[in-house]
Amino acid sequence: MPWLLGLVFLFLFQHLTEFIAAIYAFGLLQTDIPPELAAAVLMFSPFGLMAFRHREPRWLLPGTLVIGLWTRALLPFLPTRGVMVAAGMGVAALFLLLPLLLSRVPPRDIGVGLGLAVAAAALLRAWGAGLDPTTQGNAGWLGLLLTLLASYLAWHHRQSLLLPPSDEKTSSPQGPFHLLVTLALGEMSTLALLYFAFVAPNVLARWVGWEPAPVFTLFAVAVVLWTPFLTRPERFPIPLQWGLTFLFGLALVLTLLAHQIPFPVDPQAYPLYEPPPPFWASWTFVLMVLTFPILVLDFTKLQAPLFHRSPRLPTLGLAFGLGSLYLFVLVLGHVFTTTYDYIPVVGPFFRDRFWLVHLVPVLVLVISLAIAFRRGATAPSRAPDRPKALVMALLVLAVAILVAAWAQAPRPTVPTTKDKQLRVVTYNIQQGYREDGERGIQDQLVLLRELQPDLIGLQETDSNRVANGNVDLVGYLASELNMYAYYGPKVVHGTFGIALLSRYPLEDPRTFFMYSEGEQTATIQARITVQGRTLHVFVTHLGNGGPIVQQENILQVVGERAPLVLMGDFNFRPDTPQYRLTTERLVDAWRQRWPQDVDDRGIAPKDRIDHIFLSSDLQVQDIRYIFDPASDHPAVLAVLTWP
Repeated sequence: MPWLLGLVFLFLFQHLTEFIAAIYAFGLLQTDIPPELAAAVLMFSPFGLMAFRHREPRWLLPGTLVIGLWTRALLPFLPTRGVMVAAGMGVAALFLLLPLLLSRVPPRDIGVGLGLAVAAAALLRAWGAGLDPTTQGNAGWLGLLLTLLASYLAWHHRQSLLLPPSDEKTSSPQGPFHLLVTLALGEMSTLALLYFAFVAPNVLARWVGWEPAPVFTLFAVAVVLWTPFLTRPERFPIPLQWGLTFLFGLALVLTLLAHQIPFPVDPQAYPLYEPPPPFWASWTFVLMVLTFPILVLDFTKLQAPLFHRSPRLPTLGLAFGLGSLYLFVLVLGHVFTTTYDYIPVVGPFFRDRFWLVHLVPVLVLVISLAIAFRRGATAPSRAPDRPKALVMALLVLAVAILVAAWAQAPRPTVPTTKDKQLRVVTYNIQQGYREDGERGIQDQLVLLRELQPDLIGLQETDSNRVANGNVDLVGYLASELNMYAYYGPKVVHGTFGIALLSRYPLEDPRTFFMYSEGEQTATIQARITVQGRTLHVFVTHLGNGGPIVQQENILQVVGERAPLVLMGDFNFRPDTPQYRLTTERLVDAWRQRWPQDVDDRGIAPKDRIDHIFLSSDLQVQDIRYIFDPASDHPAVLAVLTWP
C-alpha cells in the first residue's frame, strides 16, 4: 500500500502544481485577474462528500482514484488550457479521495507514502535541473509509466481500499466537529508547506541565493537522517515531535525574514543594494532543511484519529472542504506576494510579506498539533516491522537526488579564442511561456543555442514560486547551456526576476533595487574578464512605462564605468525622456550599427523597449532583433568588439 500512496501523493502535488501554474499563465498574458480563476472551485471537491449522508457508494473511491491517476498521464501532452482542465480534474478527484484514504488506510502507510512522494518529487526536480521533466520536459513517457504502475497497484490493493480491515478500527466516537476541522487544517498546512517549497528544493535555493546542488544535498541528508522515523513514526515521542515542529517553523520564518527587505518608501533611499543576511541566516536555513521531514510525521500523527474514529462522510467532507478552502487562500496569498500591484484592494497588503504566507500555515500546524496532543487524539496503533524495501527505497531516492543534482550542475568552459569579440543577448522570456501562452522554455532554449551567446541577460525569470509551477528556469538554462549564472533578486523580494548567464566567470555579482511605487524592480551588477580586460555588466527590467526615476537610479550606479554593457527590458521607447537621458551618457548599440533605425534586412523596430546600451569604447560589429514566438519579446543579439 505505501507504494500506491506514494504515487497518489506525488500525483497530488503534480496536479496542484500544474493547475495553479496554468491558471496563472492566463493572468500573465492578460496582466489581470483571469476569468479562469473560477476553475479553482475544483479544489473544493471535498464538500461533495456531504451529499452522501447514509453510506459511501462503492464507486466513489475507485472512480476518484482512476480520474486522479489517468488525468496525470495526459499533462505533458496538453496545451495550457488542456493542462488546466486535466490538472483541475485531477486535483478535484484527489482532494475528494484524500479524506477517504485518510479514514481507511493505517497511518503507518500514509506516512511512508507521503515521504516517498516528497523524495520522488525532489528527485524529479534534481534530474530536470529545476523542472519536472515528467510534466513539462521530454520525459512525459515516464509520467505514463508511473500512471500504469499506480493503476496496477490500485488493482492489487482493491480489496484493502474498498474494505478496510475491521481489526484496525476502534469503537471510538468520531469526536467533536471542531476537532475534525482542526485536524483537517493541520494536515492542509503540512501539504501547503511541502507544496510551497520542499517538493521542489530548487525553490529553497532561490530563497537564500545558494546554488541548487548544495541545497539538494542538504535535502538528501535530511531524508537519510529521518528514514528510520518516516518508516516507523510511532517511535517518535509526541512532545519531541511538537517541539521539533515548532523549531522547524521558527527556522523557516527566521530564514525568510533574514532575506526579506523592508523596502523604504523614500525615493532618496534608492538605489538600494541588497544587504548581506545576518550571520545566523545560514544556520537557520540548514536547520530548516534538515528538520523539514517533521512535516511528514505531523501529517501521520494528525491522520491517526481520522483512521481510528471513522467520522461520517458529511462531517469528513465539511471538515476537509474547509481545509481545501484554507489551502486555496494560502495559495492566493503566495501569488499576491508578487502580483500585488495587479490585485485591487487586498494586493498591496502582501507586498514585502513573503514570510507571512509561510508563517500562517506554521502557526496553524503548531496549534493543530497542540490541540490534538492535548486531547490524546494522535496516538497511533502499534505498527508491525517496516519492510526493508521501503527503507531502502528512501535511501536510494536520497542518493539519486544527490547524484542527479550534481550531475545537472553547469560545467562552464571558458572560451579560449583570442578574437576580441563578445556575443551578448538580452531576452525577456515571459516566465517560460511562448507568445501564445503555451510553455516555451524548450523553444527559448533552442533559440539561445542558435545565437551562441557569451553573455545573456534574462528578464521575467522569477519562476521559483507556486504561480509558475516552482520551476527554476535560470537553473535549467544554465545547466543546458553550461554557463555561469547569477539568479538576481531572491524569490523573497517579490520581483518578476532578472538573471545573468555567462561563459566567463562572474565577478562580484550583486543586486540593487530601484525606487518602485508599483511592482518592485531591480538591476544586476557584475564584472567579467575577457582577454585580460574587465567588462562591467548590468541587467535590468524596469516597471511598466519605464519610470524615469528607476533609470536615474541605474545611471547613478553606472557612473563613468567602462567598458560597460547595460541591457534589459527597459519598458521605454526611443522617443521618451528616459531614452534621451540614457543616450546622453551611453550609446544605443542598435543605432551605432544602424543609424537610420533600419538593418540590412529591412527590420525597423521603432517601438522597441528591449535595449543594449554601451560605453563609447565598445564597437558593435552586428546587432539583430530576433522576433520569435518563443516569447512575447524579441531576443536582441549584439556582437561587440573593442580596441
